[in-house]
Amino acid sequence: MLATPLVSMLLAVMHVPFVRAAAPQIDENRVRAAFIFNVTLFVEWPAHALTGPTFVIAVAGDDRLAAMIEEGVRGKRWRGRELSVRRLDPTEDSCGCQLLFVSSSDSRRSSELLRAVNGKPILTVGETPAFLRDGGALHFYTEDDHLRFHVNVENAERAGLRVGSQLLRLATR
Repeated sequence: MLATPLVSMLLAVMHVPFVRAAAPQIDENRVRAAFIFNVTLFVEWPAHALTGPTFVIAVAGDDRLAAMIEEGVRGKRWRGRELSVRRLDPTEDSCGCQLLFVSSSDSRRSSELLRAVNGKPILTVGETPAFLRDGGALHFYTEDDHLRFHVNVENAERAGLRVGSQLLRLATR
């Protein structure tokens, strides 16, 4: 089964300790970037959401993370599509993307961005504690120096997305 190696890869990314000081471990942004890309492998979008040749990941509030995602997806394809990373300008509230990541550094705009994409086939991923309550589909956070995540299936379904059972098994709730 092809999914088993993918689940193993996602698990491995989630269990890599982050750098908190000047230790020679993996940078937290690299882990977050890998996680953001890998989670897309376990979500299904409706056909009308994937009509173009490019899968767009929009990032609000964290240019360093956006750069890491760009580096991580360079040369890769997603289900036959090119991958593109777009940094949202602080005044933008619409992203024209398939995945919207809202960084904790842009927490003031989180609710506004979620309202703007409500009901659209966009996987919303964020870091603020209220992200799922405000309509986001996937919230990730750090616990004991490991990346963890919660999934709100209802919010994902409202966006027309189907979250795979393998990803749900890895979620903390």
